[in-house]
Amino acid sequence: MTQNRPMKFRAYIKNINKMVEVNEINWCDNLYEKGNISSIRYVGETYVHHYLEFDPNNTVLMQYTGYEDKNDVEIYEGDIVEYYDELFEIKWMLGGFYMRDFKKGGFLEVATSERYM
Repeated sequence: MTQNRPMKFRAYIKNINKMVEVNEINWCDNLYEKGNISSIRYVGETYVHHYLEFDPNNTVLMQYTGYEDKNDVEIYEGDIVEYYDELFEIKWMLGGFYMRDFKKGGFLEVATSERYM
């Protein structure tokens, strides 16, 4: 796994059916919700910053893996990738990114496979 990858996030906002690049993540300050995300900020199509109250039922937050596919497209958690003609979903677990095999249910570490995606 890439140790010095940039910390980047994107979010899929379900109610507007849109994927956005996240510029800022705001955390709850109050004692009972400390550690939870309160809102995210993203740039819209007109380069205007938008703040969105974070609702895990409406917003799927995805972290950048530090890897790109063979077409130099960034790979994020939740992406579906093809590896040796099989489809895998990128998952964060055990402190790293893994590819979950849809057919067999097993996992491959992304760090050992990324050159072939």
